[in-house]
Amino acid sequence: MFKRFLFFLTLVCFAVVICNAEAKERTDEGVGLTIYNGNWAVVKEWRKIELKSGLNTIKFQDVAKFIDPTSVSFKSLTDPEGTYVIEQNYEYDLVSQDKLLQKYIDKNITLEQEYYDEQKRYVKRKDVKLMSVQGGMVVQDGQEIAINPAGRIILPALPEGLITKPTLVWIIDAKKSGQHLCKVAYQTENINWNADYI
Repeated sequence: MFKRFLFFLTLVCFAVVICNAEAKERTDEGVGLTIYNGNWAVVKEWRKIELKSGLNTIKFQDVAKFIDPTSVSFKSLTDPEGTYVIEQNYEYDLVSQDKLLQKYIDKNITLEQEYYDEQKRYVKRKDVKLMSVQGGMVVQDGQEIAINPAGRIILPALPEGLITKPTLVWIIDAKKSGQHLCKVAYQTENINWNADYI
């Protein structure tokens, strides 16, 4: 009987220790990483996010490049009952020439072309309308249509909304406005590790 009581008391103490550890993690930002065989891992991150009451669009950057977007879990530790993700997108198609040019379809871009005449170099610039970049660049110059024209492409400005690093984009519905401490967990691949014993 005494052994059962001692065993029960040990379980209660263990549960209290775990609860205290959970309570501590809810006040700090940080990252936890559990690595498994097969080069995959579970990432847990606690991060503060500023939310307003209602719908919010949040870009959660600095996630692992090989994240499994279907494994993502989100929880607001500040208001778990009133805060939830209603839509998630994983932006992994980072900035590239095609991405930049796609932002300028049906808009004007500048082509800079070089000409040589009697060992002299001439540079000519002309504005053209970008019609397509799929399967090769198609531009309209007045009445003429050119496919893959020679020359350097100059864009008037850097388009907005470009992604420079892997990003989770969430639409979050929040009842409580202010700073939320959120816990995010996900699986990722291509994590290598080794151990050295001294």
